[in-house]
Amino acid sequence: MANHDGEARAVDRYTLSDLPGMKFYQYVYSTLPVVFTLPFPANEDENESSEAVSEDQQKRWNQLRRNLRNASFDHRSHRELCMTEEGCSMKYADVCYSESCRKAGHISPGFLAPVFEFPGPLPKTYFMGPGVFTGFEGHKFGAANHIDSLCQGQVSIQYEGTKKWTLWSPSGWEVPEIQDHFASASNTTMITAHTRFETILRAGEVLFFAPGWLHETEILEGSSLSATYSFSNPPVGGGLAKDHHANSPYGYDNCAQGPDGWTAANGLWRKIIEDFDLSPDTPGGALFIERGVPRRATINKKRKKKKRKSRAKKKSRSSSASVKSAQ
Repeated sequence: MANHDGEARAVDRYTLSDLPGMKFYQYVYSTLPVVFTLPFPANEDENESSEAVSEDQQKRWNQLRRNLRNASFDHRSHRELCMTEEGCSMKYADVCYSESCRKAGHISPGFLAPVFEFPGPLPKTYFMGPGVFTGFEGHKFGAANHIDSLCQGQVSIQYEGTKKWTLWSPSGWEVPEIQDHFASASNTTMITAHTRFETILRAGEVLFFAPGWLHETEILEGSSLSATYSFSNPPVGGGLAKDHHANSPYGYDNCAQGPDGWTAANGLWRKIIEDFDLSPDTPGGALFIERGVPRRATINKKRKKKKRKSRAKKKSRSSSASVKSAQ
């Protein structure tokens, strides 16, 4: 049931260690947003965090924040934007897509392990971007209820400050619930369009959101520094209805087409099911079976049949060659 104007649903939250890759698969497959907390102190002068973190990881986190802070400062200075909150009349946060900002915010998938630690058969994940967002208390970014034109899933890392996110489920298609949908293939609960979700991101927290989700942000206190990255794998929306994008008013047909489009990319989910031998009794298995993804036994039968045909063809060609040589 949609809650356009009523109480918003809270976005699910996890610590980094409680959200391994297979669990994260479920959110990417459904496209429901999710927040996870990185094991770093909120401020550079703090030495303790809620989870174990190596000295190298802590240095990397602090260096990322310094690099992003400097790159965004240079960007704002060049554009003659507000450098401090005092006397700033701007209403919107600023975003930097320059090469210096992209280099400053570059991360590898290992930085978000174990969330982005995916065993085969998925191709290696890599991050694109980021766009670096800066602003002060009360600042928003973009129009209310806007969507991003990207075809990939995205993660927004809050490096400094506090930001409120409001998200609405897509126009034109429904999204499967995770709890109900993964529990039973015959009992699927769908989230209707424009259902509202809310969450507050603090320093050291990460939000995943999918294409087609409308959203808006507002900085709640002090200054804010965040960066949003798109990622290549796993492909988003494997649990959505076939050709779901056809009903969108925002024209996502281009995202579905081509060798790297949604339609082709969702073939990776079949490989995931095969590799992990998912069934109706495993987390997510009911969902995959319901969508018509073949089970391992079926796949193995097809493989054996294909091998038998291949051997038969080779034997036939070999026999024909022998007859010809004898003639």
